Amino acid sequence: MEKIKLSKEIKNKKVILLDMDDTIYEYKPCHDFALEKVYEIYKKKRKSISYNSFLLKYENAKKEVKKLTKNQGASHSRFLYFQYMLENESKKTIFSETHLLSKIYWDSFIKKMTLNKWVIPFLKNCKKNHKKVVIVTDLTSEVQFRKIIKLGIKNYIDFIVTSEEAGIEKPSNIIFKLALSKIGEKEKAAIIIGDSYSKDKSSHIRSIILKDKIVVV
Repeated sequence: MEKIKLSKEIKNKKVILLDMDDTIYEYKPCHDFALEKVYEIYKKKRKSISYNSFLLKYENAKKEVKKLTKNQGASHSRFLYFQYMLENESKKTIFSETHLLSKIYWDSFIKKMTLNKWVIPFLKNCKKNHKKVVIVTDLTSEVQFRKIIKLGIKNYIDFIVTSEEAGIEKPSNIIFKLALSKIGEKEKAAIIIGDSYSKDKSSHIRSIILKDKIVVV
């Protein structure tokens, strides 16, 4: 097992506020794979539609949903994206197909997920050193729970806070404060680890922004 030596920034903190998407696994390969699987089902009723046309319909629906649900966890809802996509096309709600496309998307997405190599050694080190780990993530709770279970890290995570639960997206301090309230610690005891300079930042909590490996000394 690879050994991880924590950087001094992490070593002195009691709480790790850990991002999920594009931090502990790569998002894009999973998303692309899932959309391709959805397209395979979608095109069966629409023989002449190209993949690019399908993507355009999807992106237009996504923009509508994000405008309606700005700064909320629901702004990431694939269920709503597919609902709006099919409503725009059919001028009515298509119940069964909306449910099917959403199911195909997330089943395919989660099947494709793999952890970045540093994650398990890092989480084991956190547990060994009695650090609390809270996943702080945008998106809806059920989906993020499914991801954690699939990735096999649930036994290393103390709590999770999603933007659906908090009622607002990162980088709002509300979501980070909710995470700390679950642990019962103050901001000075925590550090945020994530991939986004715009999302994984707080005016009150130290952040480490990384892409595919943990910062070590």
